Amino acid sequence: MAFDFSKKIIWLVEALNKADVPYAVGGALALGYYVQEPRATHDIDINIFSPSGDAEKIFKIFGNHISVSREQLAKLSREDQVRLYWDDVPVDLFFLNVPLHELMSKRVVPVRFATANMQILSVTDLVICKAIFARSKDWVDIEAVLAHSDLDKTEVTKWVGEICGEGSRQMKKWRSLSKKKLDGRTEFELPTIKEISEKTKRS
Repeated sequence: MAFDFSKKIIWLVEALNKADVPYAVGGALALGYYVQEPRATHDIDINIFSPSGDAEKIFKIFGNHISVSREQLAKLSREDQVRLYWDDVPVDLFFLNVPLHELMSKRVVPVRFATANMQILSVTDLVICKAIFARSKDWVDIEAVLAHSDLDKTEVTKWVGEICGEGSRQMKKWRSLSKKKLDGRTEFELPTIKEISEKTKRS
């Protein structure tokens, strides 16, 4: 049976739900529940709120849909995270390894994805993760949810500082963004490509 992208998501979260695995979907899939116009994505980010020592139990849940190589297992043991593939779809798994993850597990948000019940990261925890990873697309995503009523900026500042350091580029960028006025935009409006381009040229 062939699975398209949406069906892969449904199958994965239903398998995790059935096995009572504590988890939360993150990345662009979670972001889509906090913005008006979700960003397209072709990967699946899942935070597993169990230590990486439980990984083999998790992998058994995935059955034959997702295979795991020795190299991937070695990477997981070193980093507590790993990228697997279901056909051509990347499935990024992040296992419990810092105190922040335990807090995240208590702040998950239940949502509905098509026919499945799904847990996603809270908007605060999503922003914390994106600020730490600090890719260009992460900052665009963060700016899109800055005015969200549930976003706890103080909590973001605390954890970005604790994990990355007060003088880190992540913290400097976050402080700059968090103080930024939204120029009359609603919480869901992104700047235009032209605006982003002009700002980049000036910086």
